[in-house]
Amino acid sequence: MATKTWNITSTTSWNDASSWTPAGVPGNGDDVIIPNVASAFWPELDVHSNDLGSFTMQVGSGIFLQSTKILKVSGNFTLAANTMDNTGGGLIKFDGTTTLTSNSNNLKNIEITSGSTVTMADNLTVYNITNAGTLICTGFVLIYGGNASYGGIYVGGCGPYPRRHKKMRSRTIKNICRKHSRRSKR
Repeated sequence: MATKTWNITSTTSWNDASSWTPAGVPGNGDDVIIPNVASAFWPELDVHSNDLGSFTMQVGSGIFLQSTKILKVSGNFTLAANTMDNTGGGLIKFDGTTTLTSNSNNLKNIEITSGSTVTMADNLTVYNITNAGTLICTGFVLIYGGNASYGGIYVGGCGPYPRRHKKMRSRTIKNICRKHSRRSKR
């Protein structure tokens, strides 16, 4: 396991070993850092990623997730005021214990696998989430449905919303998160 940092090259292919420092495509358990680079040099996930350890996008960075491609992360996921372009259908899959920290970002097409726990700790808007694990919202999190399904959802200290609420509409969850966010600011 290593820390792999995207470097500015003439290619944007995730799968190009020379695009990473140290050289080599990130493997299982590797921690990935995407630094501030011009959008013309953002990595493009054109293959399924290995099961990454952690994933960090620094200020001014971004990544393009191609349709049907999966960015799989089992550790922490950090977005710092970035652009994460997965509007084409790419999936961000969390498999393990993850703290997702963000700075007013939008994420689309999220999957939380069975047995996994994801804590969304900052300001975040999520579109299309499939949750077979546990989702904990401790920041201001808006969740919009689409293909949404929900496993266990915990909103700060408000308590669990277990599987029996599987058909809970995303608007209800959004309001619960919003309500808790207001309480925590008092």
